[in-house]
Amino acid sequence: MNELTRIRVEMFRRGIFDFITKPGRKRHAKQHEALCALTDPDTRELMYGGGAGGAKSWTGAAWETFSALAYPGTSYFVGRNHLTDLRKSTFVTFIKVFNRYGLREGEDYTYNGSYHYFQFRNGSTIDFLEVGYKPGDPLYERLGSKEYTAGWIEEAGEIQEKAFEVLRSRVGRNGNDRYGIAPVIFITANPKKNWLYNRYYKPHVEGALPSDIRVILSLVDDNPFIESVYKDNLEKLTDKVAKDRLLRGIWDYDNNPNALIDRLALDALFNNPIADRSGHHYLTADVARLGSDRAVIMIWRGHTVIHIEEMPLSRIDVLAGRILALMQQYRIPYYRAVADEDGVGGGVVDICRIQGFQNGGKVFNGENFVNLKTQCIYKTASDVNDNIYSIDCALTSKQTETIRTELEQLQNAAPDKDGKMKAKSKEDIKRDIGRSPDYSDAFIMRKYFDFKRVQNDRVTTVVNDYPV
Repeated sequence: MNELTRIRVEMFRRGIFDFITKPGRKRHAKQHEALCALTDPDTRELMYGGGAGGAKSWTGAAWETFSALAYPGTSYFVGRNHLTDLRKSTFVTFIKVFNRYGLREGEDYTYNGSYHYFQFRNGSTIDFLEVGYKPGDPLYERLGSKEYTAGWIEEAGEIQEKAFEVLRSRVGRNGNDRYGIAPVIFITANPKKNWLYNRYYKPHVEGALPSDIRVILSLVDDNPFIESVYKDNLEKLTDKVAKDRLLRGIWDYDNNPNALIDRLALDALFNNPIADRSGHHYLTADVARLGSDRAVIMIWRGHTVIHIEEMPLSRIDVLAGRILALMQQYRIPYYRAVADEDGVGGGVVDICRIQGFQNGGKVFNGENFVNLKTQCIYKTASDVNDNIYSIDCALTSKQTETIRTELEQLQNAAPDKDGKMKAKSKEDIKRDIGRSPDYSDAFIMRKYFDFKRVQNDRVTTVVNDYPV
């Protein structure tokens, strides 16, 4: 390690970050602010980003490099959805940082290509972690044995919130007390309407972030070192949403082009004065497995939700008992109540003698959808856009945001090989929002009764849109 680098490491120890910029030249103020936050003993999470070209990757690589050099024997990670992206992009940034500050391969550091980590001469390490969702490891147990001082999640909008939670539990486990290092997680991302929006951006603009969580928004114009052609390329983007996100750093960007529910219609859904409130009461229920997901029960008057209950952990007998009690309270007969029948939901259907909703069931009226759930998704979205639905019940702000987020995930997908309409899969939604879409699943089941007419306690198929 050359003398200049040694001096800069010592400067880092004292919390002085001018080594990032050239002496007497421009300084990246947002980057400086981020590095100060990352070494603040009270910071536990820092979300840095907001647009492309804000020097997110350089900041993360510089912070971890100098942390590793300054504190012997410590360990860090950089995680991303796919390892190939880490190798093609983030790895290259680390090498640029090493070269910029005079670190020599073989003398100051080595790279293990088999296990994907940097090893420094003082015993510190930086691991490259693939943290994308794997069906065979939904709880991310492969990350559960890792012990790190601190860590960085790159392009966090690509990963599940569950992966973040597991990684957050693995920091603060190596040298933190010895050196007085905060167990911080650094999150870099471009705007994304998923868990990042709900966890960081929205509380940030509302002034509601906990004191140990920081958000710093940086755009391409904040970076004095960016190549001019980089911004020119962003300016040339023709996709409005991409331009809003990457150039302007807008988190409340316009509708996803695949979204089935219009944004204005979604805003109007809550306490919609012109929605359908006529007719009978109905009950819809999305059934949770014990210790998995949650049960959500909705009571309807016409096409308006008037009551919602959530049961985080539900034994079948307990859930069935609650459904029966609500049916009695609102005078709902068994043929106007429905629960998803897939998996353990079949037990609730049997106990309560209510209608069973099969996600992969046959569509009504021979319409061109792959299955019953897809048909209900498309028809529900169309009716929300037509202001037929409303949610008129007491909700916490968290419940409101949860419902909004899940309904935003009702999106079209490429037709199947037979040309039948498809919707974004539940697994893809889980990956994007980090949880099961239980509220939207219960919501779209109301459409089931629009395909059925109750006559003398007998259920028959009908073609007209709304039963009387």
